[in-house]
Amino acid sequence: MCWHSSTRVNDGHCDSDKGENCGNSPADCSCQTGQRCSTTTNRCETYCGNGVCESNENGVCKSDCKWCGDGSCDASQKENCKTCEADCGVCENQKVNEEIQQKTKEIIETGFKEVSDKQKIITYLGLGAIALVIIGYIIFKIIKAKRIKKDSSNKQEKSEENKSNEKGKKKSSKN
Repeated sequence: MCWHSSTRVNDGHCDSDKGENCGNSPADCSCQTGQRCSTTTNRCETYCGNGVCESNENGVCKSDCKWCGDGSCDASQKENCKTCEADCGVCENQKVNEEIQQKTKEIIETGFKEVSDKQKIITYLGLGAIALVIIGYIIFKIIKAKRIKKDSSNKQEKSEENKSNEKGKKKSSKN
């Protein structure tokens, strides 16, 4: 048999170094299971849907691969509400805990607003009471100072009166 082309088509051997490929010689350069011949590159490529989960298909090809987030809760892949919330949903007790946390947060926020208003009122009342005490203290000091002044002027008057009485007694005792 005489071959005239640079590649020997249908000889059972893929001469890729001579340009033979799956596009021009599918019998010699057939693709492996799970692969197909690319119409653009004429090279064998893996593809989504071949039944084999290739490393580059994980997270991309749902028909070949199973992964958390593919939309299917797959127990064979050990997916459950604890390991894959995206596919299996939130565990019931987790939902309850989240609801409790949310309600607690709302109560605390509302409570702080109420406490805040109450604290303002208490603060104003406290400041008012302090102001009244200070004013009362000042008034007390003023009154006390007036009494001291009055008492000292009364003592002076009595002292002068006593002095004049003593002078009068001395004069009368001299007579």
